[in-house]
Amino acid sequence: MEKELTITAAESLTGGAFISLISSDTSAGSVLEGGIVTYSSDKKYKVLKVTRETINKFGVVSPECAIEMAEKSRKMFDADIGVGLTGVAGPSSLENQSPGTVWIGLSYKDEKPFAKHFYFGCERNENKRLAVLNAHELVRRMLLDKPINNQVYFEENR
Repeated sequence: MEKELTITAAESLTGGAFISLISSDTSAGSVLEGGIVTYSSDKKYKVLKVTRETINKFGVVSPECAIEMAEKSRKMFDADIGVGLTGVAGPSSLENQSPGTVWIGLSYKDEKPFAKHFYFGCERNENKRLAVLNAHELVRRMLLDKPINNQVYFEENR
C-alpha cells in the first residue's frame, strides 16, 4: 500500500487559516502532521528557527523567508510537504511592502524549494483568504506536476 503524502505549514499573515482549510477535509488525519503560526519576527527565529541572517538581510516579507519557513516546518514536523506563508495582510505596510503582498514558499521532499510572489491589494481578510487559496492551489499543481510560473528558486541548501 502506498503511503499518503504528509503536509505541514508555517504561517504568518494567514494566522493558521491554511492549516484550518487542510484540517477541514475528512482525510486530514492521515495527511496533516501539524502546523505553526509565527506572527512575529522573534518567534520565526526562536521557535521556527528561521535564521537571523534571513530576517535581517531580506526581511520577513521575502521569498527567502517564505522558503525557510516552508523548509523548517517540513523538517520540524517530519512531513513530505512544507508550506510557508508570509506577507502583509494589511491595512498597514510592513518592511516597505504594500498590504496584499504575499510570498508562498514550498518545500517538497528532496526537491529544490521555491517561492511564488502574489499581490492581491485587497482588504485584510480578503488578502488572507486569497493567500490560503493560492497556497492550496500551488500544492495541488506541484503534486500534479503542473507548471507554476514565476517561481523563485534558491541554490542554498538551508
